[in-house]
Amino acid sequence: MTRLIQRLSGDSPRQVRLAARYLRKMIAPRLLLDNMFAWIKAWDRKTPFFLFANVLSPHFPWTLPIGFLPRGDGFNLKYLLNYDLLTLKKQWEFNSGKRQVTDTHRRVWHTLYDASIRHVDSEIGRFVEQLRQLAGWEETILIVTSDHGEMMGDYRGIVGHVLSLHDNLIHVPLIIRHPDYLSGLTVEGVVQTLDLYPSLLEWAGVPTGRVPSSQLQRPPLSKSISAANDPSGYAFAEEDYTDSYDIIGKLLQVNPAADPNQYPRQQIAVHSASHKYIWYNDRPGELFDLGSDPLEEHNLMDGSISTDLPFVQELQGALETWRANLELFPPQQVDGNGAIDPVMLEHLRALGYMP
Repeated sequence: MTRLIQRLSGDSPRQVRLAARYLRKMIAPRLLLDNMFAWIKAWDRKTPFFLFANVLSPHFPWTLPIGFLPRGDGFNLKYLLNYDLLTLKKQWEFNSGKRQVTDTHRRVWHTLYDASIRHVDSEIGRFVEQLRQLAGWEETILIVTSDHGEMMGDYRGIVGHVLSLHDNLIHVPLIIRHPDYLSGLTVEGVVQTLDLYPSLLEWAGVPTGRVPSSQLQRPPLSKSISAANDPSGYAFAEEDYTDSYDIIGKLLQVNPAADPNQYPRQQIAVHSASHKYIWYNDRPGELFDLGSDPLEEHNLMDGSISTDLPFVQELQGALETWRANLELFPPQQVDGNGAIDPVMLEHLRALGYMP
């Protein structure tokens, strides 16, 4: 099967190549996890190991086996023939205002996204059941997480995983199976994916005193797990287009009539257990009560709350402390004219990072 897909992906017509890409991505989770299981099964149990699997199926374009195709709830199978609906590759047309997100777009995108997550969840469940049969399962640490969510036009019409730090995009699952911790435990404190770095070092018995960046100098997750009912701590996220990515140029390239001030070039979010504050470089910030407004639809700093309240000052203070201690990485040098390898460019387009 994989050899056939590789042959079709070569010099075949564009429609055939797209179909081959669809099939390759559809079967990728099972192939990837089966290969990983085969490696673990052959493991000699003498040398500790670390394996990482990047399952891309929930990433657009969404590719689903027949058993996971949506049914009912207003979903029509004819949508599967509409490549524009199957992908978010036109995201810059939506983000620049050239096109408008419709209710049909939102409904189809949400339905396919949820179905793709169910597909991957099923494959991970199958993989875990295989691992349970192996002798080394009791000593195994297993982590399931994600690098981002997806914006589907629900907030200011933003599409894709750019231009926003709202929870639709940055609130991701984090599930840990650890032999030393009870199952079913929910941690109430705020953590972030960067916390996995010192945590994995600690669990592997590697000294954590020296890490390459101040961003990684956070307490390991063992501290949050040991105080699971303590809803304290902060998580931070940032998006900065001032140096590395000309977001305004991208929008104007797609739509010359786009408003160049529609989106900020810099934004930083600080997240507590109850509230979230987003700082922007060129406009007033936003504040959300995550308890009463989990979808972040009502900005409390839009004249409806005093910025003198203690928790507002607390979040702003935490953000300023984080920024003051932030260790910036030096910019990477690009040789020649900075041209991108054509194969890499195609990969970036497939992921939605390039038009």
